[in-house]
Amino acid sequence: MKIIFKILSLIVLFTNCTSKQKRDSISIINDSIEAYIIKNANDPSSYESVETSIIDTITHLENLNKQLEFSKSAADQFEDKYGKGFRENYLDQVDYFSKIKDSLLSSPNPDIAAAYIVVHKYRAKNGYGALMLTESVFEFVPSLEIYHVYDKGTGKSKGYPGGLLKSAIICSGDIQSNKTSFFNNEPIIISYSIKNTSDHAVNIWHCGVWCNYKIKATSNEGIAVPLTSYGKSAIGAFDPGGQRDKNYPVRLAPKEIDSQFKKHDLREIFDFKNSGKYSVQYFYHEIEMGRIEVKAESNKLSFEIKE
Repeated sequence: MKIIFKILSLIVLFTNCTSKQKRDSISIINDSIEAYIIKNANDPSSYESVETSIIDTITHLENLNKQLEFSKSAADQFEDKYGKGFRENYLDQVDYFSKIKDSLLSSPNPDIAAAYIVVHKYRAKNGYGALMLTESVFEFVPSLEIYHVYDKGTGKSKGYPGGLLKSAIICSGDIQSNKTSFFNNEPIIISYSIKNTSDHAVNIWHCGVWCNYKIKATSNEGIAVPLTSYGKSAIGAFDPGGQRDKNYPVRLAPKEIDSQFKKHDLREIFDFKNSGKYSVQYFYHEIEMGRIEVKAESNKLSFEIKE
């Protein structure tokens, strides 16, 4: 999950650079931000820069200390809520980050920068054509490439343009139902599980539907089934790596299965107006602390709705 860094003061980037180098670096940052927004905007021609502020530099040591603090706190928190198994998950992370920290402290330059934090305020039209004022936070790696972008107000991730620090770990999802045929208005109950098919132990995070997994339903012709009012309101919550109000991990060793997911009635999410043949598929996608990406794609489950 994304660690939230508390910004204590405004600082100047690259204190050991000359004034000309600082101006060159700021120009690169501004150009990178503009290129990113124009590439992703609904209406690139409407983009107007308002203000760009370099507000913090985060070192690798600060990053590790935050991750250690989070893991130690979570070990106690999850043991109280969910038992000793969850404590062990985080104690493993404490050991992992402690070893990296020891190695960094013995290096010639332990205060090397890990990321530069930049806030950019701009105007651009949204998908409905309305001109919106937006503030986004851009995390830059030392090479001045954009690593992560998120909304300043909500903290919602907008993606990792620079890629993740580790390749995605691919697991497999499985969905089942006790029936293959349903009458109109009959609940369509689906169970979901994830199997760790990788060679690494992974955390599968539980935070409710849409936060890190989504469901797609299609007709036999491949046409997406319309969403219900609930489905429309919930789909915007899908945000791999974003902030979570409530979540907990299930640690899976290779070949282990997590079947603790809530069963869903597809009729609550999708509007099946007509009888016919349909299929449904689940997609899990999570980014833990901006470092480890886990994906799982389920089987396609076919079923029929009868009059």
